[in-house]
Amino acid sequence: MQHTRLCWRCMTNGFLCSVCGQIHPPAPTSYSIKAPDAFIAIPDEERATRAQISAEQCILDERQFFLRGRIVLPILDQQNQPAPELLDPRSGPAPEIRIEAPYFAYGCWVEVSPKNFFRTHELWKTPGREDEPPFPGYLANELHHYPRTLGLEVLVATQPVGRRPHLTVLDQTHPLAQEQMTGLSTERIQQIAEQILHHPEPR
Repeated sequence: MQHTRLCWRCMTNGFLCSVCGQIHPPAPTSYSIKAPDAFIAIPDEERATRAQISAEQCILDERQFFLRGRIVLPILDQQNQPAPELLDPRSGPAPEIRIEAPYFAYGCWVEVSPKNFFRTHELWKTPGREDEPPFPGYLANELHHYPRTLGLEVLVATQPVGRRPHLTVLDQTHPLAQEQMTGLSTERIQQIAEQILHHPEPR
């Protein structure tokens, strides 16, 4: 992720930074990446001919297809509901992700098959589209404060009209999947904010 490509939602209180010792504004509880990494890697002068991108969908070179979604994690210190159950669609029903405020979210992109991309596009404004079965995808962004996330397999669950798909990480050994299952403490949220503030990611 790059600072210039992020937007975020914040917690209510500022925090004392363990890196610089300064008081920072409230730690964000939502980070959103504005484009797939593959789009960002295309030289500016080539984007007009190679890419089609909106706020929610992206096509590269007429052969790579991306949707914008959300990885939602409970905030443990303020969350009394059980963490979402992570299930592999190949071995059981689709996971039900409970979105109980407050929560932490990564807004990121996922690469999907042409079939699932065009089906999603077809149902974009169709009420009841959330009844569609979940489908596989692969994360299209590197979250640099985790082990490698680019290409990480996810389950894409369509949401009601006006809401982005929910992404469930399937590799239960990956730290991101584990945090999606168990939730984040406010200390962990602060740690993520410190990493992004003081350890700029490669451009």
